[in-house]
Amino acid sequence: MVEFKKNNYRKKYLEYFDLEDNKAFQIHHIDLDRNNNSLNNLVLLPKELHRNIHNNFQNIYGRDKKSFTVSLDDICTIVCCGEYIKELVEDLQAMHCWCQYRDINYLNHTGQYQINIENERYLYLQEKEK
Repeated sequence: MVEFKKNNYRKKYLEYFDLEDNKAFQIHHIDLDRNNNSLNNLVLLPKELHRNIHNNFQNIYGRDKKSFTVSLDDICTIVCCGEYIKELVEDLQAMHCWCQYRDINYLNHTGQYQINIENERYLYLQEKEK
C-alpha cells in the first residue's frame, strides 16, 4: 500500500485520487496515529464527520487520546458515556462507507472517485439532522 510523508499526506492523497482540494473535506487517520500515513490508514471525510469522530473520542477518553488500552476505569467511563459511544459508532459506520468509496477506486486503479462526494456529504449532513 502507498505511504505518504507526514507533511504532505493531504496533498498526495488528493493527487492520488485526482480530487480537488475542497475545504468541506478533511483527511482522517483511521487509527488516529498522525504518523501512520499509509494510504489504507487515510480516508477523505466530510469535515463535520471528521470533527464528530474526534469529538466523540475526546468525550469518551478525554483530551489525551493517544492511549487506547482499556482498564477498569475506562470501562466505567465508557458505561457512563453511553450516548457518546452510540454517536461514535454511528460516525464510525459513516467513516466505513467513506473507506469503501476510497477502496473501490484504489482496487479498480481508477485514480478517481466514481461517486459525487459533494452529494454524499449532503446526504450525511441530512441524516445527522434527523
